[in-house]
Amino acid sequence: MRRQKKDAYSEIDINNAGPTGINGEWIWDKSGSPWGTATPVNTGEQRRLKIDDFIYREIINDSIVFESLYDLIIREDSLYGDQKVIVFPSGYEEGIEISDSELIRIETLWLDGFKHYYHRKR
Repeated sequence: MRRQKKDAYSEIDINNAGPTGINGEWIWDKSGSPWGTATPVNTGEQRRLKIDDFIYREIINDSIVFESLYDLIIREDSLYGDQKVIVFPSGYEEGIEISDSELIRIETLWLDGFKHYYHRKR
């Protein structure tokens, strides 16, 4: 599979196998914190993220519950090293970890906040 760099955070698959980087549709697997774990089974919710070059959408049970422009930045952190952070116009931000098949949203309370785990819809 040949890939061509699109920008600093996403690529275009030349063979049309789908988006890489943050762009794409992400299906929620679970959310966890020191206080417990939430899953589609125990909440009855089906959550998704749809992210393109400009718009971030959070969808629960087929209803858009959040939609916004966003910036994805890399912030140097002396404790955690370089961190990818998604920043919204309101100033709210979350940490993001991305691989080809997994996205993790990390609430801004790095040690005590929820981590939300998603897999890429293929």
